[in-house]
Amino acid sequence: MAGTVPFRLIPVCLFLALGTAKLPAQTRPTIVLDKGTREYPEAFSKVTTLIELRDGRVLLLDTGESALLLVDMVANTRRKVSRQGGGPLEYRSPGLLLGGAPDTLLYLDMMQQRFLLLSPTATPLGTARFGSGDSEQRLAGMMPSTSDSRGRVYGVTTGFSMVEPGGKTRTMPAITDTVEVQRLDRKSGKTTTLTRIRNVASQMKPKIEPSGTGIKLTMTAPDGQASDAWAALPDGRVAVLRNGIYQVRFVTDAGKETSGPVISYVAVPITATERKAMVDSLRAAMDKMITASRKAFSAAAGASGKAPPKFEAEVLEP
Repeated sequence: MAGTVPFRLIPVCLFLALGTAKLPAQTRPTIVLDKGTREYPEAFSKVTTLIELRDGRVLLLDTGESALLLVDMVANTRRKVSRQGGGPLEYRSPGLLLGGAPDTLLYLDMMQQRFLLLSPTATPLGTARFGSGDSEQRLAGMMPSTSDSRGRVYGVTTGFSMVEPGGKTRTMPAITDTVEVQRLDRKSGKTTTLTRIRNVASQMKPKIEPSGTGIKLTMTAPDGQASDAWAALPDGRVAVLRNGIYQVRFVTDAGKETSGPVISYVAVPITATERKAMVDSLRAAMDKMITASRKAFSAAAGASGKAPPKFEAEVLEP
């Protein structure tokens, strides 16, 4: 199994790199918020997700500290929820805090391919396996990103498949043009495909290929093409935007699709300065991805007693 870990990490790291890159700035209206009723006196490193619990406390994921924290805004206290590790009530980083049903909160432990289940008071209850044991199915499977009010988990497939480049016997990951928006019902274990959208990664023409004893990832910086987007609503419907058209399409549990009105807009040109900023940001994100990947590869290779493969990446001009 140790030999299959690196290929699973490639799409994970690629999506993290794409998410880190900064898009060209657009003019947005300013919304001024009041000071609120409470302010926690200490700073956090990098809060990516937070959930308010029934008793008013806040469960948050601090990726800078690689920690799940339970914060009490009244008592001005915070403590870690469980600890890093492979035990039945532990977790590893990186991960995603997904929320969940009213009686269960979910933390996706991506490194260990499982969910950490938490009570409504953020007490660890146990873990539940996520994904198939087959390496190729894991590579092409769904990457969870959110959940609905019933605790069902939503995400899109990675957009990767295994091919044999140039007739070679060694298979390598390839990019698909579209990805599936899927829903996982943890109680039944059933995964349902709700709709398909364009794969944003395919627009960058990424190519993964052997390079000596390692792996090389090459991609082209985005050129401003419109992309698709989706979101899961609390009631289980999925909202979709396609083809750069501002028209929300709603997909029901049964797969039926209804459309809202088309909203007109004026396209904002992307300047040369913004284009350069995008390329520079993507290259910086790729550098971080390489560093993180090398650490993950080394850890996986260390467990198997094998030397880690070399990993390099190159971002081409649009």
